[in-house]
Amino acid sequence: MKYIEYVYLVVALMIGITLVTEFEHLTTSTKIVFLVAIALAGFMFSFRRSQRLKFEKRFKEELRQLEEDEQETE
Repeated sequence: MKYIEYVYLVVALMIGITLVTEFEHLTTSTKIVFLVAIALAGFMFSFRRSQRLKFEKRFKEELRQLEEDEQETE
């Protein structure tokens, strides 16, 4: 699921590039929609990444705890 967070990042970058290259031809409402879309995609990238890192950290900690418990029982 690591790749989904990079999809959000690429979407934010592509919308940003579109906003920069077509800035003069866009209406104000379209500019606002693009800015909101960039913010949303950036937030989703950040949120997914932080959740994945927390999950991986917790998983490693649980594995370490299980190995310690297994060694104590032997």
